Amino acid sequence: MFKKIFIVKLWFLVFCPFLFECEAALDLQTECIEFAPVSTNKTGDYLEVCPSITGEDFKRVVNEFNKKTAEASPATAGQPHVQKIVVPAGSKICVMGDMHASLSLFRNFARIKALGLFDKIHTWVFLGDYVDRGAHGVAVLYTLIKFKLANWDNVYLLRGNHETEQICKAYGFFDEIRTKFGKVGKSAWNEILYFYANLPFALYIGSGDPVSWIQCCHGGIEPSFNPKDFLNDANAQYFNIAAVLRSNKAFNQKYSSVMQSFYSSGFDSSQDCGFNWCDFEENEDFYFKNGRGYSCKTSTVRQNFLDPFGLKAIFRGHQHNGYGLKIGGFDHWSDVVGNVTQFKINPYPIFTFSTAAESVGLPFDCFGILQTADKYEDWILTPYEHKLSSSCNAKRQTGSQILMPIEGYA
Repeated sequence: MFKKIFIVKLWFLVFCPFLFECEAALDLQTECIEFAPVSTNKTGDYLEVCPSITGEDFKRVVNEFNKKTAEASPATAGQPHVQKIVVPAGSKICVMGDMHASLSLFRNFARIKALGLFDKIHTWVFLGDYVDRGAHGVAVLYTLIKFKLANWDNVYLLRGNHETEQICKAYGFFDEIRTKFGKVGKSAWNEILYFYANLPFALYIGSGDPVSWIQCCHGGIEPSFNPKDFLNDANAQYFNIAAVLRSNKAFNQKYSSVMQSFYSSGFDSSQDCGFNWCDFEENEDFYFKNGRGYSCKTSTVRQNFLDPFGLKAIFRGHQHNGYGLKIGGFDHWSDVVGNVTQFKINPYPIFTFSTAAESVGLPFDCFGILQTADKYEDWILTPYEHKLSSSCNAKRQTGSQILMPIEGYA
């Protein structure tokens, strides 16, 4: 049996069975799923979450990931880097956005299992921001790392803006580690920081004949790095971008002043860049937005960046406002493509995913299944957007009715 199933069916249920009380409520004939209530209390409630994970066990798993990463690519271990893969045409790719210590990861694993999709998914991409804001950061991170270790070449964990020490200390994960693990938490924390440094900022996925490329990341546009040569180098799988980020030079000179504003504001090139700090809006083409990093205009991103970079689209997270899946940074996908169950992605440059439903106050859980093809015009995205039970009778912010679930899916 493939290890993906093992992780979810055996380890996961043994590890924290109460989190899967929701699985019993996965009624494929109903619209909503019941889930355990989540508290963001940073002290007492943490002690009740995942008591079966010890600090030593958590540290061991993170350390195993760090060692395996160093073996896979010594030149990029602990360094800012990007990675690329090529998958066969027809491959199914599962994409999940920000989780923020939410039970959404566990619910969506259960849903994917119930849909019979586990053995059909070729590649899993998680877009960063796994911790903070919620009470289940240890559970989420431990699960994802175990999942990656068991399926090394099929599971990819990317670095978000919350995968840094400063942000984790401000938004809760540091407190969670301290409270759950006590004295062991200090050494576990050091392993976590190195784990963050080992995560790629971006994953480029190619498929088809000729190969078409999409960029998966947390934020969006990094103006210092044009990946075209990297994508065209058949022998390169990783690229160390540390020197590129430190150079403070954009691929196009007109964006250099924006880069200088970004780093002069206090961002650190060893952990912060456009790959994990970038919004998509409809203001200026590309500018620095204080507190949010870069901001890019969705309607001009193709001509200004994607075409020069040799890219077709960006799959990202970061902007978890409003909905589970957005085209661009704000528009719900159904408001753009209509009330369909799947759609071709080629007309659209930016796809924004969010999974951290209860942690950030969204009414939706969401993941997407992207199916590649020989021709990019035939790549298809199927959104699985699930309305939480507390929002069953609510309406979206636009005032339109919340979409019913896709047929056969709860």
